[in-house]
Amino acid sequence: MTPRLTIGVPVFNGARYLGETLDSLLAQSSRDFVVVVSDNGSTDETPAICERYARSDPRITVHRHAENRGAAWNYNHLVDLAATPFFKWSGSDDKYAPTYVERCLEAIDRHGGPVLVYPRTVLIDADGTAIRAYDDGLDLRSPDPTERFDRALRYLGLTNPVFGVVRTAALRATPRIAPYNDSDVVLLLELCLRGAFEELPEPLFFRRMHAEQAYEANRTPRDVRRWFDPSASTRVVSPRARRFFEVGRAVARVPLPTRQRLACGALLVRRWAARDLYHSARELLAELGSRTTSRRVTTA
Repeated sequence: MTPRLTIGVPVFNGARYLGETLDSLLAQSSRDFVVVVSDNGSTDETPAICERYARSDPRITVHRHAENRGAAWNYNHLVDLAATPFFKWSGSDDKYAPTYVERCLEAIDRHGGPVLVYPRTVLIDADGTAIRAYDDGLDLRSPDPTERFDRALRYLGLTNPVFGVVRTAALRATPRIAPYNDSDVVLLLELCLRGAFEELPEPLFFRRMHAEQAYEANRTPRDVRRWFDPSASTRVVSPRARRFFEVGRAVARVPLPTRQRLACGALLVRRWAARDLYHSARELLAELGSRTTSRRVTTA
């Protein structure tokens, strides 16, 4: 039987946790999925781990790339490889309860089902010890896209739902993970305009928080841009301003009735404009200051 879900695992030098992630996926109560690992030019033991797991279970396929082309490319490459109606990304350091896949597929299969299903999240530390439960607050089942968009604007935080189970066709209709800061936020806002989100009440997703993850290891907006895309420009850009602009583009891109499109645009301005203008100015000043310091150090 052809599986219905592709679980895409983008990885770069993830040897420390990759085995735990793959073990938790292979221990799922449902077998209605395949795992595709995309190794973005790792230089540690990641390739050997991938090969070992691929040999041990036919559900695992590994794509090995000669160089690191950035996180955005790697995430999106996995979507291109998917041949199933449903898709999910998995961090190479996260873990899952055994019923994760089963419960998500049950929910997304319901009549008139949502575009995205995700369970509640428990944040864990580097050793796998629970830190705390995290409430995403993004159970967006209203039939009105304007109501879904408004709640998402108010509650979006750690973007855990981006690791939920999504309809592949809906995901492919978006730019997916784009090479700029907070593109996962923009993606979720666009997806909620395209359909409902359902949050499962069980805590089935264990997201690891540690010093080597993207936004911890890359402390400046410039570093994050390079993590997304190593060839990214180093020009001064405010992440908040870029995010606001890209959410506006998403509202324009999704096929909505004119009344709802205008309402969503007004919500974006009301919820984010003043706050983002303030933070954008601070971000630009901070980055300009860091560049001035960098030039002084270089010429010293």
